[in-house]
Amino acid sequence: MKSVTLKDVARAAGVSYSTVSRALSDSPQIGQETRERIRRLCDEMGYTKNYIARSMVMKKLSYTIRQDGFSAPYGYAVSISQYRKRG
Repeated sequence: MKSVTLKDVARAAGVSYSTVSRALSDSPQIGQETRERIRRLCDEMGYTKNYIARSMVMKKLSYTIRQDGFSAPYGYAVSISQYRKRG
């Protein structure tokens, strides 16, 4: 099953993906009505933040120590825990 992306939400809302990103970050540049409409669409479409994609865009990974003693990128640990929840 394909994950819903910011671009998918933007297409459905008829706005740019930057507008969706700003709305989800509570930017004052986005009106309250637009922000609520975008959040409602995100809920309906099943959008969730992709921490790995975010860290790739930001060119920054934070590391965490796993229980087995090895270090791993934060996004990796999040994706594993999300995978286990779907299980």
